[in-house]
Amino acid sequence: ETLSAVHSITDNGDGTYNLTIAKGGDLTDLEERNNVEEADVDGLKAGDAVFYNETTGDYAKADVKEGKIGGHQEALAEIDARVTDLDTFARGVATLVNTVHRDATENTSDGSPGIDFFTFGGGGETALNFQINQAIRADESLVATGADESAAPGDGSGALAIANLRNTEVRFDEIGSITYDSSTMTVENQDGGVTMEGKYRDMVIKVGISTQHADNMVDNQEALMAQLSNRRESVSGVSIDEEVTNLIKFQQSYNANSRVISTVSEMLDTLINRTGL
Repeated sequence: ETLSAVHSITDNGDGTYNLTIAKGGDLTDLEERNNVEEADVDGLKAGDAVFYNETTGDYAKADVKEGKIGGHQEALAEIDARVTDLDTFARGVATLVNTVHRDATENTSDGSPGIDFFTFGGGGETALNFQINQAIRADESLVATGADESAAPGDGSGALAIANLRNTEVRFDEIGSITYDSSTMTVENQDGGVTMEGKYRDMVIKVGISTQHADNMVDNQEALMAQLSNRRESVSGVSIDEEVTNLIKFQQSYNANSRVISTVSEMLDTLINRTGL
């Protein structure tokens, strides 16, 4: 029962059980165990597991869809998908803002072109490494807000162009294909694109749907387990009330039989001792 909670097993009917954890055959037999260890293999998604069978020398991807192992794999895959969405969103925001910011001019005397406003720290272009350029954090005059070098002091055309990006519809998963018009400091809308707010809303909705689905599945499984447990108890369980009733019934039967035996004994005593037989 404990093992079946981890992963589904097959009862062979002869006292042995098989636990299948990979396509193409059983890597683990509960009667004759192979020496199985986890292996590190490239090209796997989060939640995937690969096992190495020393007996055959083969690797196999675990195909587990049930039990706690399957649940953990499904949860990891779902989390990885949501993290990927967040990484894509971060890269999209950085690309859009940096494209406009590099075309604007800094608040400096020479009106130099802007630098990247957002950068990614070590470890790749992920939401975890998403940050404001350290150079800008150290010197706020590097924030490019002007349209070009001929703009009047205090010109905020660049800042307005960045603010207007919130209404630009782009395909975040193809952010490298955007088209930028430097004369108007705008990014063209793309067919099938969404705004930053729309992309963020979609991510939140996906998380909410996944959470609700998981909660519903837990409730359904708990209700099913309770129903199955009640059925098992009705077949194999012991009812205290029923056993007490049976005990009283058997006690009364014993008392009645005792009286019959006592009566028969008295009759025999009378016949033998008093009639002289």
